[in-house]
This record gives sequence, C-alpha cells and structure tokens, in this order.
Amino acid sequence: MIEFTNVTISFGGKSSSAPVTQDFTLALQRNEFTCILGPSGCGKTTLLNAIAGFQLPIKGSVSIDGIPVRDSKTRVSYVFQGHNIFPWKTVRQNILFGVASLHLSLAEKNNRVRAIADEVGLIDYLEVYPNSLSGGMQQRVGIARALIGKPDIILMDEPLASLDALTAFKTRELLKDLVHKQPTTVVFVTHNIDEALELADRVLVVSKSPMKLLIDSSAKNTTNNDSLHAKKRRIYATLESNMSE
Repeated sequence: MIEFTNVTISFGGKSSSAPVTQDFTLALQRNEFTCILGPSGCGKTTLLNAIAGFQLPIKGSVSIDGIPVRDSKTRVSYVFQGHNIFPWKTVRQNILFGVASLHLSLAEKNNRVRAIADEVGLIDYLEVYPNSLSGGMQQRVGIARALIGKPDIILMDEPLASLDALTAFKTRELLKDLVHKQPTTVVFVTHNIDEALELADRVLVVSKSPMKLLIDSSAKNTTNNDSLHAKKRRIYATLESNMSE
C-alpha cells in the first residue's frame, strides 16, 4: 500500500513556497491501477515524484507498506511523458538498463529482454537505435524498460500524451495486457478522461493546488454505456468547475 499521510509539499521544497499539497491524505492499494486526473500544474507529477522518493514532503509522510519511501526496498519504475530513453543505446541496451541493478546472470537478463521485447512488439528491433523508431515504438521501449525488472510499483506520467490517437489506442491495449499478465501497482497520470476510465481500477480527480481529492471512483463497475457516460460527465463537470474557480 502507498500512503500519503497529512502530506504538505511545496514547489522548491520550502515552507515559504506555494503548497502543492497541504495536509493531503490518500491510500493506494496493492496491485491497483489508479489514474489521476486534474488541472495542469496542480501537482499530479509531484505525487509521482513523492512516491519515487524524488520529492520529500515538508510535513507528513509518504510510505510504502508502512516504510518511508526513502527507506523502502520496494522496486519502483517510472515511465515518463517523453520516452526518456538513451539515444546512444540500442533498444536492447535501453531495455537492459531496467535490470542493471538486479543480481541476475547475463543470460537471465538477456532472456528477460527477449521476452519483454516480444511482448511489446520490438523483438525485431533489439539492435536498432531510438532515432530509427517511431514515437510509439520509443514509448514501448520505455514501457519494456519499466516492466523488465518486475517492479512492485510503476509510475506513469502521461506516457501516451504525445502519441497519435491510433498509436495511443494500441499502446493502451498493450499496457492493459501487460499489467494483466504481470500484476503490479500502477499510478498513472493523465488528462484524458476516456483513457482513465478505460485503464483504471480506480479514478481520482484532484483540484488545482493546494491539491484536494474531488472524486474517488471505482472504474471496475462501469458495465454499460449509461454508467460510463454518467461518470464521464461527472468528471468533466468537476474538472471544468475547478479550473474556472
């Protein structure tokens, strides 16, 4: 479980700066796929960075299974909005980076690379450099690199935002399949309501900073078009109202 307990985080990490969150409390369950929606600049990425241990709160605590994130041994992977892969490394080398710190034999690492590359449709591109790949393929390299180490938590910061509609659709289908095969806790930031409802077990809508939780809704029971449209309308109205305040 990931827990934010009375967390205050400010831009620049100083108490005198504008707070991103103020006494913010939230619990995310193990093996749950959570999507977070909110206005631009409200601090969604800051939440991911706090889970990763990149951003420390000035008040309160962020913990994983009761252990502060900085002391936790939980394996956390991060998929960024930009693919953020190394242009001077081949696809194979980029994916291998995801297991560089694991105590595995070279044979096991290479077996994992081939297996995950096959899963994401890159098995024929292992010796290719990123500049020869499409944007969607580059993002798949990033997803493969995040998954190869079999992490406990995957943080995803608008990973599909820069993709065209068809490529984003295909990548969502791939991601759903991969997470189904390899259960993990996913925290996924997006501005796309349809994307959130399609992917998530749980959808959170947050306010502009200082962040407050406006909607906490299960997406699992959206079984018909009427309930889906109702959820979409509620989320859209909440976001629109919050941005116009």
